Amino acid sequence: MLGPKFSLAKDQRGVLRDGPLTFSRERRPDQDVLGAAHSRGMRLSARIDSLKVQGRVAEEHPDWLHGSLKGEWQNQTAGLVSVCPPGQYYQQRIFDILDEVTSRYQVDGFFVNWTGFSERVYLKVYHGVCHGKSCGARWRKYAGDLGLTHGSEDANYPNAFVAEKLPDAGPILGGGAQIWFHEANNAVGRETWHHATSETVSSLTSYRPEVPVLANSVSFMAMPYRMGSEELGQFAQYLLQTVSRGGNPSTYIRCTRETPYLGLDIAKIITNFHRKWQEVYDGLEPVANTGLVSPHGGQMNETQYEEAFSEFRGLCSGMQELHISLTSFHRVTYPRHLRAKDSRRHDVVILPNLGKPRSEDASILDEWVAQGGRLIATGTSGVGDGGVAQLKALPTERQRDVIMHQESL
Repeated sequence: MLGPKFSLAKDQRGVLRDGPLTFSRERRPDQDVLGAAHSRGMRLSARIDSLKVQGRVAEEHPDWLHGSLKGEWQNQTAGLVSVCPPGQYYQQRIFDILDEVTSRYQVDGFFVNWTGFSERVYLKVYHGVCHGKSCGARWRKYAGDLGLTHGSEDANYPNAFVAEKLPDAGPILGGGAQIWFHEANNAVGRETWHHATSETVSSLTSYRPEVPVLANSVSFMAMPYRMGSEELGQFAQYLLQTVSRGGNPSTYIRCTRETPYLGLDIAKIITNFHRKWQEVYDGLEPVANTGLVSPHGGQMNETQYEEAFSEFRGLCSGMQELHISLTSFHRVTYPRHLRAKDSRRHDVVILPNLGKPRSEDASILDEWVAQGGRLIATGTSGVGDGGVAQLKALPTERQRDVIMHQESL
């Protein structure tokens, strides 16, 4: 919904405009905004947040809502209440809304935000798995007497449940997107890793180089602190790393123009530079000969993931200090790289403490090594149950022990 103070952030020269747009009485506000955007060489994208409904709607349709184990609603900010995907709001009404918006407004793009299960809200509160009416009914129909999981620590939480039923199955979500989307920003209490945006964009562009990557760089300090400006150098780093990895930089600003977001001026410089040299950056693909596989939390428990990610960060930082070019591979998708026509381009692949691979992935790795590829496996990478090596390429048949702490050496 566009209010009377809605204004365009920048014109085609990247200059911030002063003063609100003036709406015409004869036309709808969206026509004025679209016309103003197009006259400045800009495209206007619509956004819908399908996660939440107003309190009045929630009271009328409790079967649409995300429910806690105690039957409580999941309350968001501004009196909004979370809904769950199996409910009729997601399954039916959301398509009515999308049909109305796309029929009435001839926007240039469309972004549907947060369409999954919401176990944790913006305010950092963990509510656990949905126990609402729709989720409960579907679970009972599927699982019978098996109790609906409470949270990520339960044995029948989806990741653990699937791993037990199908140990070789790897969860892949969102692989068919026409535009990859990554949101880069800091949050109070989150450990800062300065290569995070670079490696995330790298893993996306290397997987499907024909699909554009949009890195949405947030100008404020996460949602609960949205009035606090992100540190200037850190914010610029998001945009520069995105550009250097072949992604498209985007700046996300919220609230009013009176809020002093210091990063906007540097964002204008970087964005204009990217647009000026778009012929150079368009279609930019990774050319590094070394691939570093990043861990995936969906295939590990929390402790395993923390150990693997620590190993990944250490190897990534070390190779950068040695000026060794590398491409990040995603844990789920890296076998695709080794099967691709240009797989011989990757001379070295590094597995940082990734644990037991799928049997299919183990075969692909062994075949790739047999064809001349060089594999570096650290920690428990390539090791299955009982310490038995799953990879023929490993120099040992069994792993007797793992030393995780310096004091043990």
